[in-house]
Amino acid sequence: MTVIRRRKGRPKCEHLSAELSNSKNESDMVWYTPRKAIKFAAYSRIIVLVIQVIANYLLADHEPDVFNPPGVQEPVGSLDPAVELLLGGFRRWDSIYMLHIAEHGYTYENTVAFFPAFPLLVKGIGMSLLYPLQHLMTFRHVLMVSAFLLNFTCFLIAAWYLYHLSTILIGKGNRPLFSVLAFSFNPASIFMSAAYSETLFVMLTLALMYHVEKKQCVKATIALALATATRSNGVVLAGYPLYFLLKTLFTSDQYPRRIGMIRDWMKWFSCVLYGLLPFFVFQYMCYVVYCKGHVYRKAVPSLLIDYARDRGYHVPSDEPSQWCYHQIPYAYGYIQKHHWNVGLGNYFELKQIPNFLLATPVVILSLYSVFDCIAEFHISYKQSPSFRSWVKGKPMMYTPYLLHLLFLVLYGVLTVHVQILTRLIYSSSPLIYISVSKMLAKCTKTLQPSFPLKLIIWYHFLFIILGTIMHTNFYPWT
Repeated sequence: MTVIRRRKGRPKCEHLSAELSNSKNESDMVWYTPRKAIKFAAYSRIIVLVIQVIANYLLADHEPDVFNPPGVQEPVGSLDPAVELLLGGFRRWDSIYMLHIAEHGYTYENTVAFFPAFPLLVKGIGMSLLYPLQHLMTFRHVLMVSAFLLNFTCFLIAAWYLYHLSTILIGKGNRPLFSVLAFSFNPASIFMSAAYSETLFVMLTLALMYHVEKKQCVKATIALALATATRSNGVVLAGYPLYFLLKTLFTSDQYPRRIGMIRDWMKWFSCVLYGLLPFFVFQYMCYVVYCKGHVYRKAVPSLLIDYARDRGYHVPSDEPSQWCYHQIPYAYGYIQKHHWNVGLGNYFELKQIPNFLLATPVVILSLYSVFDCIAEFHISYKQSPSFRSWVKGKPMMYTPYLLHLLFLVLYGVLTVHVQILTRLIYSSSPLIYISVSKMLAKCTKTLQPSFPLKLIIWYHFLFIILGTIMHTNFYPWT
């Protein structure tokens, strides 16, 4: 491999070019491997861990008035202080909900806003692979270790899927690796190491997209089902197999009534139905627990009941909540609106301007990614001899990713707490990573980073450092 020496006075981008530039020799392509991608991902998690430990040790925690139920009294284990020092900063904000559900289940009505896949996996690992640790620390700290290891593993797998998905969408070379580099050091990094479900969700999202592109229906169904059991926006992912089904309808040369074609349609339609099933099963479970409380026999510790009374929380043994009497008893929608004031335009207040400013960079970058794809569509359309050949063309492969990203932006700005838009998009859309990879690839050719690329790099690293410090010490962040 040719070694490029950095000379004085050359642009800053040259160091990146020396290692990641397009290879001229076939043997140089060995550098652009999934193993390198996974290494990027692992290094980034170690960096976030180190920043979290330092911030957790040096800075005093803010004490917001948020959900933070007391722990059940257990004998203190010998490793509890070490776990608290190393991972304590990852148990903040929504992480408390996740770990509480993993330890005690859905003891409070407001906890049903968090879907069960991540807490169940955390508890499952804590009760099986990490069972020996229960002799050295409390179960709460075992779950903290379990959540960190689960997210670390899922992050590496997500990097693997992103690399191969990028190879399908943009071809081989350096760009798939650049996509993983952007993913590894993304602005929502703290939420992909803390006990949040974002890392599991992005892994399942990328797995679904990859298996749909490879026409692997069974694996895509499993990924979709687990995604809808992980986060509510997993339902939106059903659009990918549906798009594949519709694309097959418009581009296939087979006569639509042929048995093989009908079998394929039924197969992918079943993928959607089975994939959405966990979402509805969870909503039914919420109905049974909080509307048919006499059926829910799990004992809740008195300490947690007292906390519920102090905070005004609804517990299963109480009278059925208001949403139980709705024509469609939909727990998730009611909890989001009642506890977090989620709804169309509800966040448009002057006091929320700082949160809109926090979300501005990801909105701009997302819209840039969308318009960049539209420009490629236009060029491809002008060069295609017919509509069918245009639909079959490679640029049209971006269509579901473009629609998905555009929906997330509009939904995030208009409906939910806008500050979560950063982690919502970076845990859901590979298109934003692919757009950044395009800029990085151009940089390696020109040896001169563009001004937008410099802004993106600053944005990523500033949010990684500030976000980790703020989140670790219980200050509000995205």
